[in-house]
Amino acid sequence: MSHEMVSSQNVLLDDVVLAADCGEIATPAETSLIADTGELPRPRLRQALRYVAIARPHHYAKNVLMLVGAALACVYQPNLLTDKLLLLFGFVATCIIASSNYVLNEILDADSDKFHFSKGDRPIAAGYISPAIAYREWLILGAAGLSIAAWIGWSFFVVAIAFQLMAILYNVPPLRLKDLPYLDVLSEAVNSPLRLLLGWLIVLPSEFPSLSIVFAFWMAGSFEMARKRFKEYRHFRDRSKAAGYRKSFAHYNERRLKVSMAIYALFAVIISVSEVWKL
Repeated sequence: MSHEMVSSQNVLLDDVVLAADCGEIATPAETSLIADTGELPRPRLRQALRYVAIARPHHYAKNVLMLVGAALACVYQPNLLTDKLLLLFGFVATCIIASSNYVLNEILDADSDKFHFSKGDRPIAAGYISPAIAYREWLILGAAGLSIAAWIGWSFFVVAIAFQLMAILYNVPPLRLKDLPYLDVLSEAVNSPLRLLLGWLIVLPSEFPSLSIVFAFWMAGSFEMARKRFKEYRHFRDRSKAAGYRKSFAHYNERRLKVSMAIYALFAVIISVSEVWKL
């Protein structure tokens, strides 16, 4: 055997060992790509990106609701100057806590995600990530977010704890609200008014908004969550398969989801109109 062939085999063996150390399974597509391009795989980087992915930074746009809350507080107190740096730290804390919640969701939904038409490719469901390490990620992110929240102020910290607690109630057995029809939508939608409150309390830390504002945002969030459920349900086209992914689908049907969407939207509109009328 020539010296060139032995050298080539040693390089390939080193690549396989490196992939195994990172919990990576090389696929035919990956190995063919390496053969075609001459590029070496970067399994450690890919693995790190998977841990970033389960924190879902691409969902941070939802935290814009926090900025809406800050803007609303300024409307009620027009002469109040907002500390922009504090608002930035508040946004960062909200994003970190949200990521902690997403990691917990990915861990506890891994088995049911395998029944979903697209979520089966998530890193934990696909077996690329150790749940034990993911739990550490959840704890570290949660502790980091709550630490920043505590530094910002007491009222902000209390709502931040509620934001974290709702994820536990929503995801963790035996309660696991996401498995209960209607409560799955209402409990997940609570995150909308919580985000609103986090922004509001940056501007007015000693004063909460009216309950009608909080309820309007809750109902608007419930409408959006019910719409999401409706879209998922229609995609499955088989109730038993849908229930395998989400237990609440055993109760839902298209008519029930449409009615619930209409009720949530009606409440949101009525309360919003009444609040604007007061102004």
